[in-house]
Amino acid sequence: MTVPPPDPPNASPPPASAGSDRPPAETRAAPVRIGPVGRAPTERWLRTNGLPACVQGHSRPRSVLSRPLALIACAAVILGLALDLVLVTDLSFGTGAAFIGGAVIVAVVGAYLMTAVGIPEMAVFTVGWFARTVWRSGSGMMHVLPLLLVAVTFFFLTGETWMSIGRLSGLPLVLTMVLVGTVAVLALLRKDGVDWHQHRIEPDAAWFRRLVPRQLMPAGPIRYADPAPTFGERLNLRLLSVLGRALVAAVVGLFVMVFFLLFGILTVDLSVAASWSAAEPKVWWDVTVANHTYVLTAEHFRVASFLGVFAALYFIVSSSADKELASALSDDTAAHLHRALAVRALYRAQLEPSSALVAADDEPVQTPA
Repeated sequence: MTVPPPDPPNASPPPASAGSDRPPAETRAAPVRIGPVGRAPTERWLRTNGLPACVQGHSRPRSVLSRPLALIACAAVILGLALDLVLVTDLSFGTGAAFIGGAVIVAVVGAYLMTAVGIPEMAVFTVGWFARTVWRSGSGMMHVLPLLLVAVTFFFLTGETWMSIGRLSGLPLVLTMVLVGTVAVLALLRKDGVDWHQHRIEPDAAWFRRLVPRQLMPAGPIRYADPAPTFGERLNLRLLSVLGRALVAAVVGLFVMVFFLLFGILTVDLSVAASWSAAEPKVWWDVTVANHTYVLTAEHFRVASFLGVFAALYFIVSSSADKELASALSDDTAAHLHRALAVRALYRAQLEPSSALVAADDEPVQTPA
């Protein structure tokens, strides 16, 4: 026997029969149902938006080892920093077998830890966030660059800078870099913008609909859970709020460094570099054009690198002290944190349905029994 297909949910009911006292049934539009969605789309959104620690099992060994590209990228970054350290500081043991073996071990262990914490996902999201922010704001974010270049130029054209920084090498240069890096980290962590009491979950369905992407909204009532964040989640959100300002500062410092490298090649020849540094410069590259020799020395690179780091540190400190600049850098981060916590609340409800709560709704969506 053939079973007739069911009526569509928004089909009109049959008209009332003639002579019947019963009024015709009211026609109601079917409720808009979004979803249902499983855990996979939500986990994908959390990872691509810089919150991998909120995904269950992200830091387990099997999950970490299943991401070889992230491991290789982290190891390459660590080895690149080690190579840069050797070139800049002229460490005498930098080519020894013990140093190379130690660098490889540190790269392997560091790559595993960075991948377990979620540094690759956070870095990719932060780069995209920075590109979108610069695209929207144009040159507004970089208005400090001309002021930095004007102020730092006087330090570049001073013989004392070349005599101190240009001749600095080995362990003293390493300790100087550690000192500057420590000050920069402390300045970044002084106000990281992560306040769990400020970024609270609102038990309101309209709040979730405003923040959560449409494709992640569940069908029917909105169920959420807001357990206390784990240590990994707290670390993830803190790093995410810090990496935004750190990336902007790094771009500012890199721009200043490249500018003074080119400026030094054009204006500081070998004789001037020898006079300012009071020693024979170590030439890395030279070319003669129109009877003038342009050189790039280790002293050029050290001085330009130091001024770039100094400019980045100045930008970090000024962005923390200047309320207008700090607000411009933190507004997008705060908005993203609100959205991320809303998605996390829906995801936790999927993981722990027994402890989920139902968001209040002024116009509840009727679901079929």
